[in-house]
Amino acid sequence: MKIIDRFLQKVGADKVLHFTIAALITAWSGNFGDLGLIIGALGVTAISYIKERFDEEFCIQDIFYSMGGAIMSIIVYLCGYGL
Repeated sequence: MKIIDRFLQKVGADKVLHFTIAALITAWSGNFGDLGLIIGALGVTAISYIKERFDEEFCIQDIFYSMGGAIMSIIVYLCGYGL
C-alpha cells in the first residue's frame, strides 16, 4: 500500500484518474470495432480538453495522461489481434 500511496503523491490522483478513465472508455468503445476504437480515443481526448477548459487551472499534462490511457488501450486491443 505504501508503494501506491507514494506513486499517487508523486504523480497525482487526478492524473491517474485521467489515465484510467480514458483507458476504460477507449476499451469499451473497442467493442464496436476498429472505427469505434478510434472514435473513442478521439472522443476521450476531446472530452479531456473540454474538461480542462472549464477547470480553474488549465493543465496540459492531464490531457496527455488521457491520451496515454487511450493509447494504452489501443495497444492492448492490437495485441489481441496478435500484431
